[in-house]
Amino acid sequence: MWKNLVALVALTPFAAIFVGVGVLAYNVSQTWDARNTDALISGLVASCSMGGIVVAGLLAAIVGIPLAMRLMDRWREADRVAAAPMPRYMIDAQRAQWREPSPPLLTDKQAGSWQTQGPATYDLWEDDPTETRFEQ
Repeated sequence: MWKNLVALVALTPFAAIFVGVGVLAYNVSQTWDARNTDALISGLVASCSMGGIVVAGLLAAIVGIPLAMRLMDRWREADRVAAAPMPRYMIDAQRAQWREPSPPLLTDKQAGSWQTQGPATYDLWEDDPTETRFEQ
């Protein structure tokens, strides 16, 4: 019994709001015409447009500004690194000559062949396959 009484007291404000909205809707419907529809649509469009502009501004402030600051820090770091003198070992590495890798040495002529694409040809069978060569 007391649970029903508590539920009735808790639901009374919601019922009053529901009845009030119904009465308001009935009174508006009695005086509604085409001009009111146009004004309603114009107001909704204006409200949504301004809301979109506000949301875009907030997103720019919350996401765009920190992202731009981080990118600027990285650009400054890259400029600082680029302006620093190059270490000696990197200068020597750039002067080192590149050597074309030699084809693999096959010990058995019947087991396979080395094929290249392009004008380069390799004669694999003239050298002794047991001989190991190191070029420096």
